[in-house]
Amino acid sequence: MIISDDSPLRMIPSRSSVKQALFLDGIRYAVDMTDHAHCRLIDRLVDFDQAFRRNSNVPDGGLVTRWHVPIFLDAWSIVDSVHRLRRLLDRMPGLRKRDPGYQVFNRQTAVIDDLRNSIQHLETEIDHLVRDKLPVWGAIGWVCMSAPGAAECSLYTMVAGSANWQMAPLVNPLGKGVGSPVDLITLWAAGLEVGLSHTVGAVGKLVAALENHMRQEFNDLSKRPADVSIRAGLQFGQRPCETR
Repeated sequence: MIISDDSPLRMIPSRSSVKQALFLDGIRYAVDMTDHAHCRLIDRLVDFDQAFRRNSNVPDGGLVTRWHVPIFLDAWSIVDSVHRLRRLLDRMPGLRKRDPGYQVFNRQTAVIDDLRNSIQHLETEIDHLVRDKLPVWGAIGWVCMSAPGAAECSLYTMVAGSANWQMAPLVNPLGKGVGSPVDLITLWAAGLEVGLSHTVGAVGKLVAALENHMRQEFNDLSKRPADVSIRAGLQFGQRPCETR
């Protein structure tokens, strides 16, 4: 969990303006959505690895709807949420843009904007994809460890849609620390490459910097009513018959 239950980001300062509070809510949800999509993506990639080990052919029946669509949904959800986080941070009042934590995050996630814009205008990008021989929703690669601390791993690449690439890439784990069970998740699309695992790590470091700043700046952190759920019950009675 990137944002803990007792994080200052869940305790809006009582003297903050409504506008600041809404920005903080937006940032918190963008981070939580990134975190949720990443955790769900890891679970799906682990399940895929286990299914592949049980049957190296991975049965074709329901392959796309069971594996490809959910995996690409979560991958692109991370891109969309981090893009939204970047935009909120850029416009948030009172945020010091020269802060080292913000600067590092902004540099490490810069490619996210280009990637997200390419998919937002997909209808105008098709000709470029044809020219460059790229699949429309890209490809995802990752490394799956056989066990924590093991000296063996599996490299996977999953291409969305028509395999328009002459050769699908594989993630190269050599010289890189690989965490268990899944790491180095990478998305290739529109001629761009983004390390999703690296991006989520950058989000985590940004959150730590924001939390540290809030603890130093505010001594009036309080839990305001938020994230409310409402239920209403409605009972239908039998409508009397009309006679004419």
